[in-house]
Amino acid sequence: MYHFIIHYFLSRSTSVTNFCGDVTIFWFRSLNSSVIFQMLTFGSHGARSQIQVTSMCFNQLGDLLLVGYGDGSLTLWDVQRATIAKVITGEHNAPVVHTLFLGQFKAITGDSRGLVFLHTISVVPLLNRFSVKSKV
Repeated sequence: MYHFIIHYFLSRSTSVTNFCGDVTIFWFRSLNSSVIFQMLTFGSHGARSQIQVTSMCFNQLGDLLLVGYGDGSLTLWDVQRATIAKVITGEHNAPVVHTLFLGQFKAITGDSRGLVFLHTISVVPLLNRFSVKSKV
């Protein structure tokens, strides 16, 4: 079983460090009475590397990570591939301070001005690409 906890150190097994756009996740898992430590870094992506990470949340399976930024944008990360699945811009005009997955493919985000969006995430099967529909 994997143990993931973000930034709040609620678990002794995981910590997340963020440095303006980069997110590094440390975790461990138990496997047959031995402990395996792992680290995964979601690196900077161009000009966005200087934007502060303000919130983040894993989905229930831990294979998607939704990250909110200080400029109001969102990035959906494919954790298994350590790649950007989708960048979402234009919805929020203030720092995204809340991200919460509701199940596997729905998420709620809220910004510092009180604007809340529901995001429905879907996968295009043959292309393995993500699409996101947002509504207030």
